[in-house]
Amino acid sequence: MAIESILLYSGLGITGLLNDWAQSGVFSYVLPFLLIFAFVYGLLAKIKVFGENKGVNAIIALAIGGLSLVNDYVPRFFESIIPNLGIAISILLAAIILGGLFLDDDKFSWVKKVIWAVGAIAFLAVVFSSLSDFTFSGNFFWYEYGSTLITLVLLVGAIAFVIFGAGKKP
Repeated sequence: MAIESILLYSGLGITGLLNDWAQSGVFSYVLPFLLIFAFVYGLLAKIKVFGENKGVNAIIALAIGGLSLVNDYVPRFFESIIPNLGIAISILLAAIILGGLFLDDDKFSWVKKVIWAVGAIAFLAVVFSSLSDFTFSGNFFWYEYGSTLITLVLLVGAIAFVIFGAGKKP
């Protein structure tokens, strides 16, 4: 309540505050840096490459987080992937809500598989859509052969499902 009264009193409002943060680079640089730092530090702490030496882990995480922001690749990638991820999460949430109508019934065990398939397709769509915004992803290749490649992967997946799934008895 206190922060809302301060924001409303100053005339900013939530929209003004978020716009100020965007202009200050909070979303483009600070949050991606924190995300990369936390991920690298957590990974180094988990695999214990340097033992229990938290200082070395922090220095390495700081260096990788800082170096990842030297060019605009990482901020641009995060600007592309996060909105796509939000859309994919919304689609997956809708599938889970609709599938939840049938999840308790044993007759509808296929619903979980459908939700997993929706999640996998949403993941691939997020990755391909986000990578297509960059020149290093081979845009020409995907425009020319993308639909053929996706059809081939789906066909091979269906064949593998029939071959390996056929041996299981209900």
